[in-house]
Amino acid sequence: MLAEEIIPFVDGTYRTDTAYRVIAGASIGGLFAVYAVFERPGLFEGCIASSPSLSWSNEVVLGMAQTHATSAAPLNCRIYIGYATGDSMRIIDSSRNFARLGDYPAS
Repeated sequence: MLAEEIIPFVDGTYRTDTAYRVIAGASIGGLFAVYAVFERPGLFEGCIASSPSLSWSNEVVLGMAQTHATSAAPLNCRIYIGYATGDSMRIIDSSRNFARLGDYPAS
C-alpha cells in the first residue's frame, strides 16, 4: 500500500524529490519507519526514527536488521535513530542494540 498508493499520491500532490526519499516517525511511527526500510529495501534512501519502539513484538524489527546485517545485500539507506534521556530503558536499550548490528547511528 505504501509504495503502490501513498507514495504516488504524495508525489502527485506535493513537490517531492523522488531521487532521495526519506521516511520518519516517532515511537510506533519510528518502528514502522525502520520496518519499512527492511521490508522494502530500495524504497527509501533515508530513515529517521525518534524513540522507536524497537522492542515491540519480541524485537521483530531488530531480527530483520540482524538478518540483513549478516547478508551481503546492500541496504542503500541511511538510518538515524535518536532517543532522549527521559525515554524508557526499553527504547534506549533496543536503539543501542540496533546500532550494534551495523552501520546505524543511535544517539
